[in-house]
Amino acid sequence: MTSLQTPLRLATLFALGLTLGLFGCKRPDADAATNGAPQPAETLTAGQLISQALDLTKTAAVAEPPLERTSTRTDREKYLEAVGLALEKLRNVPAGSRFAGDPPVSMFPIERAPEVLRLGRLFAVDLADAVDRNEPERAAAVLRAAFNSSDYLSTESVSASVAAAGVADMLGTGLVSVGKQLDSHLSERLVHELDRLESVTQSATAALDNERARLAAWCKSLSESKESKQIDELVQGVTGQSSGRFQADEQLLRDLRQFAKRTSGESDSIPADVIAQECELAVSTATQVLDAASEGRAAPLVLPDPAQHPLAVLYLSVMRPWLEAAPTIAALRLESLRLLKLHIQILALGLPDTLDSFGETAKSPVNGQPFQYRKSDTEYELLRPRLAPPKAGTTTSNDRSIKG
Repeated sequence: MTSLQTPLRLATLFALGLTLGLFGCKRPDADAATNGAPQPAETLTAGQLISQALDLTKTAAVAEPPLERTSTRTDREKYLEAVGLALEKLRNVPAGSRFAGDPPVSMFPIERAPEVLRLGRLFAVDLADAVDRNEPERAAAVLRAAFNSSDYLSTESVSASVAAAGVADMLGTGLVSVGKQLDSHLSERLVHELDRLESVTQSATAALDNERARLAAWCKSLSESKESKQIDELVQGVTGQSSGRFQADEQLLRDLRQFAKRTSGESDSIPADVIAQECELAVSTATQVLDAASEGRAAPLVLPDPAQHPLAVLYLSVMRPWLEAAPTIAALRLESLRLLKLHIQILALGLPDTLDSFGETAKSPVNGQPFQYRKSDTEYELLRPRLAPPKAGTTTSNDRSIKG
């Protein structure tokens, strides 16, 4: 059985953003500019502190994080010495920080999963070291710092919220790697800290507002363009930028060629003003879903007629993963906290046969499904349930534009 403490396995499992469709253009964090001059930590924003920490991990001579059961205290000590400056930056990220940068002028959110993996590894080793040395207050402080950073990242966009949950998955890896050192006092302290973090409500408002702002900026940029676009260029622009995950089907391509002929008289290009109109239709439809999520509801993503608006359908089909995730992002943070509580309680009880005794804690608040738990005599695997969108968040039957 592959256990959760294996970093390679966890790196694959934690990337919920890849499950839900995290993809996008990459650009420097607009909140991370420091005008080229070092600044005291107390004057830096959360985005600047996280950006600097990530930069420090690039320049430090960092080995693979020691997150195996066979990893030693010396292994962790050497690793933490190499990343000490980065962790110091992250410890200064204030609670309740919100993303303050300008949204990218793009249909696509910035992909944060690789950065989350790097941050999660730092916190995981720090937590494992604190547990191994039986330092309850230090371990609790690591949990606070980790959630301060992940909470900040989650305010940037819906997909960033999904990616930010990966920090908790990596913390779970750290706990499992030193599980035998978790005594009852330390376990109680960590659960108490997780309860405190759970009492702090993390609103989805900022992420949803930034999602709308990015899509509006993208649409505005298209409305200012005067250039017609080739169909191949349009399709490649959205499917190619999506990490190759999507492929337009043959019927949609035929619809696009017929649409081009109707709007431009040519079968291979679409006029700029028509592209802008299709963008407006797509963004208007997406905004309805985001508005419902702001009200705590899951609204269906109703696609327009693909024969009449094939380009809008293409846009919406590529947006669909993060639009369907939008109503879940507030619950996703609670799921992360429950995941860590379960790790602690499982380890404290010496690997119970089932999670039945944990009641609601063993169920995901995202979809109400139980966490997946498997064990052997000496190890176990604990996974989040596969994230399924709420029933109301399904697309209509005319969604045939994209196939994975």
